[in-house]
Amino acid sequence: MAPKKSKRTKASAPAGRVTAKTEARWKNVRGRRGGLQDMLNMPIDVIQEICLYLHPRDLLSLSRTSKSFHTFLMQRSSAYLWKGSIKNIVDLPPHPEGWIEPAWISLIFSPYCTACGTGKATTVYWEFLARFCARCRPQMVVATNRVDKILNSDQWRNFHWIPKDIFLTAVEVTGFKGPCYSQSQVFEAIDTYGKLYAAGKWDSARKLGDEDIKRARRSREHAILCQKWAEKEEHLHTEEVEAVIRERLEDIASRLRPLGWGLELDFVRGRNYTPLSEHKHVRVAKKLTERVWQNAQDELVQCMKHIRKERLEHEYEAMLTARWSVLKSAGGEMLGRFFGRCPELMDYGIGAEDLALFKEFRDIMFAPADEVVDRAHFLALEGQLDTLVEKWRTRICKHLRGLLSKHKIKSPRGVDPLDLATTLFEFTESSFPRIEPFPNVIAPNALRFPTPRTRRDAYEKVVYWQARADLSFIGTALKPLKPNDFVRRVIQLCGKDPDTATAREMDALDVRLVSDEIVTWRGAVVKAAKCEPHNVLNWRLADAHEIIEVKEIEMRILTTAKVWTCTRCEESRMPVARDIVMEHLCTEHGIARSEIVDGDVAMNETLASSVLMGCRIGIYYLKCTQR
Repeated sequence: MAPKKSKRTKASAPAGRVTAKTEARWKNVRGRRGGLQDMLNMPIDVIQEICLYLHPRDLLSLSRTSKSFHTFLMQRSSAYLWKGSIKNIVDLPPHPEGWIEPAWISLIFSPYCTACGTGKATTVYWEFLARFCARCRPQMVVATNRVDKILNSDQWRNFHWIPKDIFLTAVEVTGFKGPCYSQSQVFEAIDTYGKLYAAGKWDSARKLGDEDIKRARRSREHAILCQKWAEKEEHLHTEEVEAVIRERLEDIASRLRPLGWGLELDFVRGRNYTPLSEHKHVRVAKKLTERVWQNAQDELVQCMKHIRKERLEHEYEAMLTARWSVLKSAGGEMLGRFFGRCPELMDYGIGAEDLALFKEFRDIMFAPADEVVDRAHFLALEGQLDTLVEKWRTRICKHLRGLLSKHKIKSPRGVDPLDLATTLFEFTESSFPRIEPFPNVIAPNALRFPTPRTRRDAYEKVVYWQARADLSFIGTALKPLKPNDFVRRVIQLCGKDPDTATAREMDALDVRLVSDEIVTWRGAVVKAAKCEPHNVLNWRLADAHEIIEVKEIEMRILTTAKVWTCTRCEESRMPVARDIVMEHLCTEHGIARSEIVDGDVAMNETLASSVLMGCRIGIYYLKCTQR
């Protein structure tokens, strides 16, 4: 009979031998395995010499690697190793009285709560010489104004008599509003002083208080030194991290240049390569490796594409800005001649910024960057100016008629509602709501530039910026007003029917109205729309002598006037003296004359050559000089 075969077992690995399975498990673990296993077999003087060169943080970590190291480093004879290691830290304050070096180093460098020993606590409260995690903090500290919430009536009575200078106070504690005490110090002081108070030993309590005050003062001074050292260390650490990140950034930039991103890198170099420098693959305090570069390259290239788009827009805006001065000069010249032929259109307040938004002018501004654009290109459009302005005026008037129809403001059959003397509009969403007649309502930028900022293209942004027309008004901020009884009374006072009288007919009367001031019929209608009955009921027509006198004043101002504009509300594109706008700033905006700066008042050179052509509407704006 053949012998029975025995089952074979796999040979086990020799003791202490590292198997392939163990090596596979260690592949994802950083550092060498067992690198310190033979260190304790070294001569003791070699170990001591090594420890003296270690940073306290490393020495603390070494003491926690094994029981052997812990026993060796925590024995009294090894105290000099901790003291020698502490000398490697510049300007570190000495440890507090009663503390040993390992405990002091643990407080400084171990990021764990000193109460529970497990929770993470990144902040050291130097006044308390402790770290508290979020879970322990409510049980370890108390706000100075909430002490009564943790004490009973007897404890609160004793606390009231204790000198408050003996308590250490942390000014800022996460999760608490205001300074905080240590709860352990509060209860300890109440227990100690409470016994003395109960025994009637007031002198002893007073002496103990003096000693505790001195001790607290020394602790505060020590805490201040520790806080300054910690802030300095944090600053040095930040600088070291930023230096590594800068080196990584330069390495990435050197790899991007050969890929064709040199112009983009030069474009953002002056602002520290933002936004490339803020990219998540750049803000890493580690040296760039080839493997990391290969993994991050695609995302970094996408970032450079955004920078290229920004660079092209910047160059485009720079080109448009340079051409804007040419357009403004040529446009002002053309408008000067245009207003000479059509002075009534000055009331609409059309300017170079309006011309810039016309397609014909925009096409010239869009010429290739290598093409020279001069005044001749724009002046060649002067023959089309009448057509362009009329098209522009028709579009805006159509919008205004739509508003009148929407608000159910009727007009006689066959009469344009915009021509009526009673047609008024109000800006409802302005910081300083105001009422304007037609066509003065068009002069501000509120109606002509209704495009929201988020929908403007690069060209419109340049025009808005150069023309300083970037206002918050939108088309819906304009509201037509139904003529009230006071407005109708003004028209009747001038001898006209308020239902059918047109602005042209009222202008032809050339009348002035008098109450406490002398105003044109337009000024009177605006005041009437504001429901100022104390003025309306007292108005009368000016006599011939008063009209002659006020016209002399008007002409004297107009012949010396320049086209000044209130930049705070675009109040005037009309010819007024600078003092008039100054008066406007004082009365309408509440600004003292001594506080008015040049930025509040600007001159419109485009209309300056046509001052006298705006006399009719200019008089409306000169009412403040006619008192």
